[in-house]
Amino acid sequence: MDVDMRLITLARKLTTGANVHRIHVLIICYEEAVRKRNQGGTYRREFEKALRDFVIQQTENKSGLDQ
Repeated sequence: MDVDMRLITLARKLTTGANVHRIHVLIICYEEAVRKRNQGGTYRREFEKALRDFVIQQTENKSGLDQ
C-alpha cells in the first residue's frame, strides 16, 4: 500500500495557521498507519478518512467563496 502523496499535498496546501497542528498530526498518523500496514499490521483507515474529509470540506468552502 502506498501513501497517497496527492492527498498529503492537497492537505498541506489547504492548511492554515488555525489548523496546522491538527493537519500535521493527521498526516503523520496516516503515514504511520500505511507504514504499519506494509509491515503486516492492521490498517487504521480513520486517519486517511479524516484527511480526505478535511480536503473535501476545505475545497468546498473555498469553492463557495469563489462564487
